[in-house]
Amino acid sequence: MRMLAIAWITWLAAAGLWADIVILKDGTRLEGKIIEKSGDWVKLEITSGGQKAELTIPRKDVKTIREVPIDYSQILPPREYYEKRLKEIGADDAQGHFDLGVFAYEKALYREAAMRFEKAMALDEVFRGRSREYLYKIQIFRERECKEAFERVLAAISGNRILTAKAALENFRAEFTDCELAKDAAVQAKFIAEKFPDVGRTYGADLAAIIKAVEEKAKRVCPDCEGRKSVECSACGGSGDATCNLCEGSKAIDCEDCAGKAEVRCSVCKGYGKTERYEGRKRVRDPCKPCKSTGVVPCEACKKGKVQCTLCRGKGVVRKGCESCSSEGKVACGTCEGSGEREPAEEQEEKGRRKRKFGGPR
Repeated sequence: MRMLAIAWITWLAAAGLWADIVILKDGTRLEGKIIEKSGDWVKLEITSGGQKAELTIPRKDVKTIREVPIDYSQILPPREYYEKRLKEIGADDAQGHFDLGVFAYEKALYREAAMRFEKAMALDEVFRGRSREYLYKIQIFRERECKEAFERVLAAISGNRILTAKAALENFRAEFTDCELAKDAAVQAKFIAEKFPDVGRTYGADLAAIIKAVEEKAKRVCPDCEGRKSVECSACGGSGDATCNLCEGSKAIDCEDCAGKAEVRCSVCKGYGKTERYEGRKRVRDPCKPCKSTGVVPCEACKKGKVQCTLCRGKGVVRKGCESCSSEGKVACGTCEGSGEREPAEEQEEKGRRKRKFGGPR
């Protein structure tokens, strides 16, 4: 990440968006990066046409030096800048904590913003009113985010994606400890009953019961299919469709009229390139104008020798034609052999021992 930041600084300087400025006494304005400076001279690195060069300027020729500080908030990722700035703020700098809270709020780092506003209020009552306004807005955003995160947890459980649900639960518990939905069992029960009543009946009506049930089930769930007993068919990508055998997925086939050559025999000269006529008894051969004496003309039935595939109608796939999964898009999980459950460690060890000894399960 540090190298990325340096690259950004270099680009900004090269683009003229950030640069030190040296103005000479004759009015010349130079932009670049000041490398060194002393009482006798200033060394400036300038970029022109993608090439860098160092310019040493005597101090007696310099009128003004304007060093532009780097605005790290514009070149670093928000969270990285937040952490950097937090280390720089003094322990009793109320204004610094408040300003950093505003930055975090604008970048949707609501939890970090709330901590800065609370710190500013504790240090100086002057910031109490404005900090409370921000904290009220943050609470609204946090409650909304909390509900969305909890809904994702319940959706994963309802869809029988237990390992996904477990990971989402761990994130929810770590991220939203301050929200009403995370703390109040009655609020949780109401939310579950409204959104996912099936989860409430099967796993419990509050967060504590759901965590316990999910953790227990996760111990037995197959890690590949997450207990769903089947996985996405690799042949069709889960669509149930099959690649068209006629066009092999290209959506087009060779034209029958020209056999894919994009040309057909000229009907005027019959492919000879010349036409015949008689002047009295004398036979005269003239160059064929339609084919320009080549004997062939462009095929009007196709485009560059290809026509739309008649089997898949130009789609490249045959709807519900996958033989690997019988058009279902799913196949039995090979890890758990369709049971959806993880084998106990003892059984896995025994199966591995038999495979090593006999070359396969016995």
